[in-house]
Amino acid sequence: MKTAKQTIPKYMQIMNYIQQKIQNNEYMPGSRIPSESELMEQFKVSRIVVVNSLTRLANNGIITRIPGKGSFVSELHSDAQVINNSDNNLVQSSAKHISFILPGVADHYSIKLAQSVVDAANKADIYCSLFYSLNNIEKEEDLINYISTQNTSGIILYPSNQETYNKKLIVLANAGLPVVLIDRDLPGLGLSCVQTDNKAATQIATSHLIKLGHKKICICSHTPMPTTSISCRVDGFLSEMAENNIMIDPSLILTQLYSKENIKQLEHIIKTKLATSFICLSIYDYKLVSSIINKCGFSSPDDFSIINIDRIGLFDWFGEQPTHILQDSHKMGSCAFELLTEMINTKTLFTKKITIPPILVNGFSTGMIK
Repeated sequence: MKTAKQTIPKYMQIMNYIQQKIQNNEYMPGSRIPSESELMEQFKVSRIVVVNSLTRLANNGIITRIPGKGSFVSELHSDAQVINNSDNNLVQSSAKHISFILPGVADHYSIKLAQSVVDAANKADIYCSLFYSLNNIEKEEDLINYISTQNTSGIILYPSNQETYNKKLIVLANAGLPVVLIDRDLPGLGLSCVQTDNKAATQIATSHLIKLGHKKICICSHTPMPTTSISCRVDGFLSEMAENNIMIDPSLILTQLYSKENIKQLEHIIKTKLATSFICLSIYDYKLVSSIINKCGFSSPDDFSIINIDRIGLFDWFGEQPTHILQDSHKMGSCAFELLTEMINTKTLFTKKITIPPILVNGFSTGMIK
């Protein structure tokens, strides 16, 4: 049978320990409490857990943290300030600041995503800090380490497109800090997530091409690892082709366009017209396919139809856009903000998965098969 102590999160155990010492007058007003490293060693936890505990105690006026010197029992401390943390709810903390980590704002989608979260925070009178991981998991971990030392109430994370997920996320969950993933889910972590319905995105794209008479459809992706979003998009394509009883040619599934061999295969498909249309799973893939089509002396949509999963950047096209599947980044950002603030306001961590329906935007890059 587990003891009560074992069922209480580590960060709460540390808070309870310090508050009990204060109540018993073992830590007097103005006295210094154990350092972060001492608490890490005593409770066998990471620095993030300790910092989260001390930050919450400081937010409640129980201790005062002085950079470079340590943490001290508040001079104004009274028994009434000690909070009962015996349940599994989050400790009351300031909801005036959140952090949003994303790979960057290099395209229209990420720009809109960042703007929607910032706008939602402004309306709620909450400060929102943006951090860029540069799509690097080590940088992402460094940012989480830094953010955990700041007075932040929660994190929205657009995960780096890497083969493995950030192990710091497990620590954050154990530390009781609310986290909401956006755009990419990381199964097995038990974190809330808001993302596009990726399977529906390629189902819509495939259905649109089939209605235009296309059966030889090539799906393209350069992502060098099987992320959940890419896997769902490929699955959507396969299921829609099967639904319409169309034979699938395995040579037209190019999910490793980062390799020279696959790029040569793409050139061969275009030169010999083995496919009549393409579904590109990213803006990079769309630009690659378009450039090879043009290099081979063909054009879109006269010779090939192309659909991109996501809108092409604002500065790439003036006027009509290519046919694409629009991800509602504004709704994704606002939903992620609502989930995070709900956890902060209710002082409870929970897991909720939200998928946002994608929308087909018909443009100049698709047409009836000739």
